[in-house]
Amino acid sequence: MDGYVVAGVDIPPEAQKKLYEFYHEWDLKRKHDVLKYCTFKDEFMRTSFSCETYGGEKYEDVAFRVNIKGVMETAVPVPDYILKQIIDAYSIYELQNRE
Repeated sequence: MDGYVVAGVDIPPEAQKKLYEFYHEWDLKRKHDVLKYCTFKDEFMRTSFSCETYGGEKYEDVAFRVNIKGVMETAVPVPDYILKQIIDAYSIYELQNRE
């Protein structure tokens, strides 16, 4: 179904493709600030993340720590809307990697 929208009525393939173009543009705007991926790396005395939003905003190998108040501090400034998603992702990462 790549490049097509499946509609509840019979419409020509050209119209399905045109609908998909509108849908795809709307979907990218809707997810602009949402993380596309986020990975973590644990090294001796250093934890870092790399991530990208659907809007193309990228952060590579950013060191971070969670302070005594439970607030995440990063080596470089990261917008709050991204930081909140990274905190959620890191919580899941920690749960999956407990021994």
